Amino acid sequence: MTEWNPDELRARYAAELYDRIVPFWVDHSIDRECGGYLHCLDRDGGVYDTFKDMWMEWREVYMFAALNNRGRTNPEWVDLSRHGYDFLLAKGRLEDGSYCTRLNRDGSERMLAADGTEVFTNGFAAMACAELFRATGDERYRDEAMSCWAAYRRLAEAHETKYRQLAHRVIGLNVMNVFNAAFDGAFTEVADSLAREMRRFVEPDTGLMLERVRSDWSFDLGSQYGRFVNSGHTVEAMNFLFGHIMQSGDGGHLAFARDIALRMFDFGWDADFGGGFVYRDACGLPVDKTDWMLKTWWANCEAATAMLRGWRLTGDRRFLERFMLVDAYGWANFRDPEFPEWFAYAPVEGRRIHTYKGNVRKGFFHLPRRLMECCEALKA
Repeated sequence: MTEWNPDELRARYAAELYDRIVPFWVDHSIDRECGGYLHCLDRDGGVYDTFKDMWMEWREVYMFAALNNRGRTNPEWVDLSRHGYDFLLAKGRLEDGSYCTRLNRDGSERMLAADGTEVFTNGFAAMACAELFRATGDERYRDEAMSCWAAYRRLAEAHETKYRQLAHRVIGLNVMNVFNAAFDGAFTEVADSLAREMRRFVEPDTGLMLERVRSDWSFDLGSQYGRFVNSGHTVEAMNFLFGHIMQSGDGGHLAFARDIALRMFDFGWDADFGGGFVYRDACGLPVDKTDWMLKTWWANCEAATAMLRGWRLTGDRRFLERFMLVDAYGWANFRDPEFPEWFAYAPVEGRRIHTYKGNVRKGFFHLPRRLMECCEALKA
């Protein structure tokens, strides 16, 4: 492990965030002609597709507001957050108060998904509106946050007919952490309820956190669907649980979060070549995903924050060791030394498979949030 120097790390993270990442998206992403943001950006910031995926759009609304609230106060960032909100409210909101999945560039065409991804659209919308309320104090953003949260809960329940989904609890807890920061802790009990439900996804024989359980909370190890593990996702879940613990001051979940964060990090980490595999099978059987071997920017980002928060909360040196591992791997394999922003995927067997900086799932979110939250933890 390289030498632990929190001041040097914080300076490096802040410089990356404010000097390279934020300017890249401000310069290339803002759609000043049609509204909203352009997020399919090539290596140098060139736009290669103009559709607007609502996950990415709402996440960008959130990120600009969060930087103002938690990083460096900047009225321009608040204006850019409003810029996205105004477009999405006008073009993407459906009659029932929920939001669609995707828009064309000018918002004249709406698309919905059949796979449940619109659930998360409304979760990201809820956290974006809450963060914008925190930045401005404008009650219309609070009202829209509540409306989006109601839509999220309604849609999540509708998609859990046979299996319960860990993802619904994970994103829900993330939203509640944002809500509690914006609304003076009013949702602490809801957050705790989601945390308790998340704990029920740990299969006792393997000790692993699975993505799905049956509707009666039993485990299905007889199918690939039931055995599916998203190790990056489960580490992210513990990152949000650490956030809940820091907010609430309640250490009742800390031992659980410590053990699962370390276990799931190690389960996903490639001990031979570094980096974390996102998709795994709980019983070591084949994974029915052709991209199982890819190592993604977002899992690396969430792991870094989770390990640093775990170190801060527990003092357990295993977290510090793993943070230094994932930090070194990320800087070497995701960061683009020539152009700002980071690549979406690490090289596979020495060959880089994609060079874009934004796509349908990658945008102005996981990386800047990682840098911002790690700066917070390093300062603390």
